[in-house]
Amino acid sequence: MVRMLLCDGVKYFLRTPQDEENLEDIVREHSKEIFGEATVYFDLKHKLTSKTGIGSIPDAYVIDFSEPCKWFIVEVELASHPVDEHIMPQLNRFMRGIRNADSQKEVSDAIHSEIDRDKMLKAFVEAKIGSKEVYRFLSDLISNTPQIIVVIDEVAERVTEALKAFKEEPTVIELKTFVRENAENVHIHLFEPLCADVDASVPGARRMQVKRLVAAGGEEPVERHIKRLEFWDQLLENSKKKTNLFSRVSPSKDHWISAGAGVSGVVYQYLILKHDARIQLAIESGDTGKNKKIFDELHKRKEQIEADYGEKLTWERLDNKKSSYIISNVENRGLRDTDAWPMIIEKMVDAMIRFEKALAKNVKHSS
Repeated sequence: MVRMLLCDGVKYFLRTPQDEENLEDIVREHSKEIFGEATVYFDLKHKLTSKTGIGSIPDAYVIDFSEPCKWFIVEVELASHPVDEHIMPQLNRFMRGIRNADSQKEVSDAIHSEIDRDKMLKAFVEAKIGSKEVYRFLSDLISNTPQIIVVIDEVAERVTEALKAFKEEPTVIELKTFVRENAENVHIHLFEPLCADVDASVPGARRMQVKRLVAAGGEEPVERHIKRLEFWDQLLENSKKKTNLFSRVSPSKDHWISAGAGVSGVVYQYLILKHDARIQLAIESGDTGKNKKIFDELHKRKEQIEADYGEKLTWERLDNKKSSYIISNVENRGLRDTDAWPMIIEKMVDAMIRFEKALAKNVKHSS
């Protein structure tokens, strides 16, 4: 089923995030709209470990400096992730870890270091907390039980049912992205903010906000965008020496780049994430039935395709989503590992050449 927003006569179609990193980028970029204007989003991958050594790494920590001050542990998830095997154990490990006084101190130290190295952020925090010393404020705050926030692209019944099992039920924020017809750089993000004023005079008023982005221009590039542009520039230079597949593709600030696979709506993609690199065949035309038919036809040839490629692949049909993917995880290092870029790029390009060779004829015959 196609889901669409109609805004002033312009059509916007629902886009399913390609991966968790894609959704996390949106949350990071619009944290103040999601969590509140008085909040600070700390993009710290700091592990929470229990006294018995059980631990996990949240996607971020958020502090709300409005009175009374509070803090959040943020986990960004995809609805396609298994609830009982992935999401629930992850949240349980957070709750166990944060009860450990050592973990509380480590989080306080990490956030304090982040504040201390940014003069503008430090001035903002000091203005909010008044005469209190920053480290003491953080220590006191982090000793309180945090609110767990799960940001997810779709709230399915199995998710809400599972979360009710917690004594203190996590807060779930559904965040959907709609893409403008014939203009993929224009987005609408639809979500219910955690902190927003509600007009009580409006019966049944909900705290719903639509955030519209024009990503094509007008925004100051952030560090990760610059690094991605540099990475793609180097990868494309390497690729052009070996194959014509991505010869017409330009560097991008996104964490993926695509090249056509000879069938409408089917593309080969490179993806570079913070800590890993992968390639994939994305089957994402506007027709769900067509996507699943192509995937199923390819899946019938799974053994031969994997034999030709030389490695096992991850096959994601995603029954409840429009798109389907065939994925190869190339390297467990990524964008942050700048010293390893030459090695990562070499492996990604060589893998893509084998990947396309294994899939090309099969893709054309499956459509």
